[in-house]
This record gives sequence, structure tokens and C-alpha cells, in this order.
Amino acid sequence: MCTNTDLQRLFHPSPDRNFWSLPTTPLDLRKVAENTGAGMLDALHMLADFSWLGWTVPSEDEIRPWTLLDEDVQDVVNVFVRDDLLPWAATVDYADTLDTDLATAEEKLALVAEKLRLRYERRYPPNNKAGGTRPSVDTANLVRRLAFLNVDLEDGMTLESLSPAVQGNSDAEALTLVVEDLRKAGVSIPDISLVLDWDSLPLHDRYILSGKEPALSEEDYPAYEVTSAVLFNAAEHLNERLLDVWTTAAAYGDRYGFAVPELPEYLGDFRPNKAMVPALVAHLDNPNQTLGTPIWSPLRPQDLAIYAHRRVLDPSTAYEQLLILCAIGASVPELTPEELAALPTQVPDQHDLLALADAHRVSPPDSPYTPLDLLSIAARLGEPLPRTAARITPYLPLTETPTPLPPVPDLIPLWQDLAILTPHLNGLLPALEGQVPQAHITRAAEATDMDEAWVRTRLSLYADMFALTLD
Repeated sequence: MCTNTDLQRLFHPSPDRNFWSLPTTPLDLRKVAENTGAGMLDALHMLADFSWLGWTVPSEDEIRPWTLLDEDVQDVVNVFVRDDLLPWAATVDYADTLDTDLATAEEKLALVAEKLRLRYERRYPPNNKAGGTRPSVDTANLVRRLAFLNVDLEDGMTLESLSPAVQGNSDAEALTLVVEDLRKAGVSIPDISLVLDWDSLPLHDRYILSGKEPALSEEDYPAYEVTSAVLFNAAEHLNERLLDVWTTAAAYGDRYGFAVPELPEYLGDFRPNKAMVPALVAHLDNPNQTLGTPIWSPLRPQDLAIYAHRRVLDPSTAYEQLLILCAIGASVPELTPEELAALPTQVPDQHDLLALADAHRVSPPDSPYTPLDLLSIAARLGEPLPRTAARITPYLPLTETPTPLPPVPDLIPLWQDLAILTPHLNGLLPALEGQVPQAHITRAAEATDMDEAWVRTRLSLYADMFALTLD
């Protein structure tokens, strides 16, 4: 019998801690060894003992180099390695550990990476000036902090990626020296004056320059760039006119040397309402799970429907309200007069919102609707397929790739339909299509506890929709 101890020695928690993963790489096996206090080879032998369950076990030759690392290299590996990559940032930390220059540390880490079969990109050719840099302890500590925050150093830093790692650091002189260290090493970093002055700025102004919720400590730092989406988002948060927000940002732009996008005069008095931001704005993904800089997001069908629902407007009126914001960069697809006239004349209700949402689709968001999508949505709504199709069709011009819906029969889907119209009888893609073998009908009848004649009849009703051919 497999015990809980066995499970802990065989698996390691996934990054989100919601499930356990089988160790398939030396790095995974190292995590198992650390979690259980066993050696890597012991963990490997335990994994091999259960290989009869069907998994592939790394070879002992692949694992052994990982057991021979000295303490300093082990520390670097633990902090920096992820996804079979030893990032260049580890070089900065390792150079400080060895009290040497970056070129020497890079040469040593390249050998380590080769032994461990890790990817590692060297930066310094012989006699390169940047390679002669000796990073300070403070620089190494910052690089470690960035690694813990899952921020990549290799492609350069922005104010947004740097700020969370230096929050609470009141030593401006030390931070300036660290940044100079990294620049000497060849890392691209913009002027950090705004970061140094950030805590002294009024909260109101930090809203404008962050595009986030600086009242929350985890979002209290500058945007990577002061864009129109950042300023629009701030105007909504502050309930201010666009002109007021743009004017404040321009004053800081003069002070810190950044450009502010143009604002058309006719939008100066425009005051964004609360429903506009979720309709038009998304946030760049941040590794630390906080909101990143706001960016304009394409208006999708559900965005328009939700906005119209919240503002108690018909969709065409709602669309016109959002369209004028294209002048500052909003991504609102242009509809033809015919497409605009085809939008529903009623305020979208909860059934419309559910029909347009991604929650009950089986295909990826932004992909064309499949027959199985329509079946799943109509089944969830408990309504005839033509009614569901009628809810979706007027909004198709707002999809990423406008594609007509397939023909639908006039019936309400049953739960059994979702099963019998999928080869794996699970209601998920791939859907059944083409010639339907007798074996599928037999299996579908058994799975739904119905007879084969019933299954064949139901499939025939969907023949045009799913392009089926029955024997």
C-alpha cells in the first residue's frame, strides 16, 4: 500500500500548490529531496521503485552531478534555476559570492550549467569592459530579490519591474550605486529618479503615475510607462476629468523626462465611468500576481454586453460611448452601419451575459465558436439552440476572427447530447464529426444508459450542425 510518506517522496507541490507533480527533471527531484530531507539519489531510487506505474525515471548519470555541487553553487541553483534555465542574473550573485568579476563568475557558471545540462547564455567576450565589473553585496542582494519575485533581469529593467524589489529601501545613495553597478554590467535600466522620489509624492499623484491602486502597498510603484491607458485608468479611480489627469502627468513628465500622450481637446472634460475600465482596459501580467500596468484591451462581445448591462443601455448606444475613446488609444473595433444596426435594441440581460461569457465555452476564448460551444451554452441556459445563437450572432463582428455560427436545430440540448457528441463521451473537445462508427453509438448508449436507437436519433438531429454522417 502506498502511504502518505511515499507520496511525499514521489511527488512535489506544483508552483500554485493546488496539486502535486511527478518529478521528471533533476530540478524536480531536487525539490523532492529538499522537502523530505533525503538525498537526491535516494529520492531517485524511490522513484525507480514505483516506475512500474508507468512513469519515466531520470538516469543516475543525469542526477549524480547535482549531488556533487559545492555549497555556493547549490545556493545559486536553489535561488535562480527554473525550467532548466540558469539565468544570467545568477552571474551577478555568484560573482559577489566569489568576490570576483563577472567574466570569471560567468566562466565558472558556464561549466556548472554544462555539467547540469542547463541552458545558460554567456554575455562577455574576452577583454570585455563590462565583464570586469565586480558587483557589490547590495547589488547581489537586489538581484536575489528580483529572482524571488520572478523578475527577469536579462532583458533590462523598467521602473515597474524594479520598484517592488526596492520598496522600503530608504537608502537612495546605496540604490543609486546598485543601479550603476548593474549598468556597468550591461543591464539596461532607465533613470530611477521617480523611484527614489516615489514615497514623497502625494497619493493622488501616485495614482496617476502608477495606473494601479497605490493605496495598497503591493501596487504602490510607478507604471513602466505613462501611457493613455494608465492615465485613463487613473481618471476613473480618481473620478476626475481626463484633462486634469493629463495636466498633472505632464508636470511630472517635465520633471522626470518622460512624454505624455496627446489628449484631444474635445475629450478634456470627459470623465470615465466605473464600467468603462473593465470593458476597455486590461493589466500586464506581473510575476508576483499583483496588477501590472494598464493596457488597452480589444473590446470583445462580452465586454460590450457587460458595459451596456451595467449602464442600462442598449448595445449600440453603449458602443458609441466607447468608440470615441479610440482617439486616445482604446481598442474598439469599427462596426459598419449594418453591423451597428444589427445589435440588439434591448438592454442585455443575465442570460445574454452568460451566453457571451467564456465560462461555458469548451474552445479557447477569442477562437471562433464551435458547434460544441453552442451546445454547451444552450444546455447551460436551458433554452433552444436558435435562441442562444440569436444572442451571440449580433456580437460576432467584435470577435477576433468573425466567423458565422454553424446551423443549429430547433431543440433544447439534453445533458446526454454533450456526451454522445464527443468521442470521449465527456462533453469536451474534440467534438464528433464526419462518419459516426457503430462502435461509438454502442459506447454512447452504454454511457448514457439509453438504447442505441435513441442515440442514433439524437445524433441525426445534430447531423448538419456537427457535419455528421450516420451509417
